[in-house]
Amino acid sequence: MKKQQKNKVIVIFQIIAAIGAVMLFGGEILSIRDNQNYTQVQKEISVVEPIDSVLFDEQNQVIYVGYDSATCVNAYTTDGEFAWAVSVPFQANGQTEFYLYDGALIIEAADHGFYYNAKTGEFIKEVPYAELDVEMLEDHQQKLNNSCEYQTDGYSVYRTIGETSEEIISKPFWHIFFNRYLGILIMGIAIVSGFVIGYLPKKSKTVPQQKITWEMNKGTVKRLRYIKVITYINIAFAALNLAVGFFFPAICIGFIPVVLHFIVAGGVFISEGRYNLSVPEAELSLIEKWKRYMFLSILIPVLSLLLTVGL
Repeated sequence: MKKQQKNKVIVIFQIIAAIGAVMLFGGEILSIRDNQNYTQVQKEISVVEPIDSVLFDEQNQVIYVGYDSATCVNAYTTDGEFAWAVSVPFQANGQTEFYLYDGALIIEAADHGFYYNAKTGEFIKEVPYAELDVEMLEDHQQKLNNSCEYQTDGYSVYRTIGETSEEIISKPFWHIFFNRYLGILIMGIAIVSGFVIGYLPKKSKTVPQQKITWEMNKGTVKRLRYIKVITYINIAFAALNLAVGFFFPAICIGFIPVVLHFIVAGGVFISEGRYNLSVPEAELSLIEKWKRYMFLSILIPVLSLLLTVGL
């Protein structure tokens, strides 16, 4: 690939990465609300961020759809008709939590617990975080969630009974373009692809005259063996990471081993300056070629992690 063509392709990937960054951060920024009128019932609140939580009050037959960044809840009937909404002040740090307990909808955000009537949305009280029995609320909510027949994929709410599933509430399809995980995936693929294109070996019009025989310098043999083994391990590790992350996302192994390898590689090649003075140019060229392959193979596990997060 010619240099001019390569630069154009890299620019395209940079633009795609920027789009991914907008998807990653844009949805969250656009969804932020700082409602100081939190004692009043609100009209239906529309935000582009995915649904964070779905709760169901069996006694009142109300479905609660909660949003983390927007710190709000939309309440619906079991037929999917909007009933009322409540919204609390902006949560600067941490995650907004939603609970049902003793006839109250509780939103824990901004270091406070905001209590609302679970049936009507009428404001009950506001208490400091220290007065909340968070462990008890989490245990109680976990029991409710285990028996809840309403689930979400982030963009729709489904009623699941046995093996049948029925969509009750849905968000506009275009909201998916602000999905943070899809943004991470697109940005990661674009960045890695840009690096790969940037480090593609240049085509040489001249062929080295010196032929490499099997009697190479011992240092060259050791370095080549090390680089090749690491290259193959990186590729195998990426496949393992993707498989584990796909089937068991809770134990995705990430790319920490690859980072550790950088530390080891630094030690292996620390004396490379003196070594370069004692070997033929052809051997150095061969090592440089395989080092380039090794560097590209290091990006593969990073890409596999990004794919796993996106999935």
